[in-house]
Amino acid sequence: MKKQGERLKLIRISKGMSQDNVAKALGITIGAYSKIERGGTRLNLDRLDQLAGIFNIDLNNLIGYLNGESDAIDQKVQLPGIGFSGSPNNQEVLLLKKIVQLYDESRDMNIKAALKNQLESNKVNIPSFLDVLKGVNSNLSQKKLDAGQISNFNKGIEMLETLLT
Repeated sequence: MKKQGERLKLIRISKGMSQDNVAKALGITIGAYSKIERGGTRLNLDRLDQLAGIFNIDLNNLIGYLNGESDAIDQKVQLPGIGFSGSPNNQEVLLLKKIVQLYDESRDMNIKAALKNQLESNKVNIPSFLDVLKGVNSNLSQKKLDAGQISNFNKGIEMLETLLT
């Protein structure tokens, strides 16, 4: 069951989902889902069907993958398989890290697009908006903010500037 849990974790991460996301979709606690990924809970057919739906994977392919048949899902979802020992090998770990990196990059692009869309839909002139924020910076010490708060404000402006330009 531990091997199945490890494979389930690879699917979840490759789909860009957190344990919390999957647990909520299943209607269980994060702890209960974590126990599934650790191999401490036996999965029945109903639960497997729910997971297949959440991950948008054919139930037969999911069952095959969890039972060691790597081709069924690896080629469709491009998941790294599990080595013979039951734990990921170095190449598989590198692939998994790449999946996580690509997910983080796509999430950053989505945040950037959402922020720009929000400002543009409210007819906010982005360069003027950034200028106003920079102008506020000069008055922060008069507003009784400490150095840490001022530093955080400045970092926030830099992040916004990076996202919006």
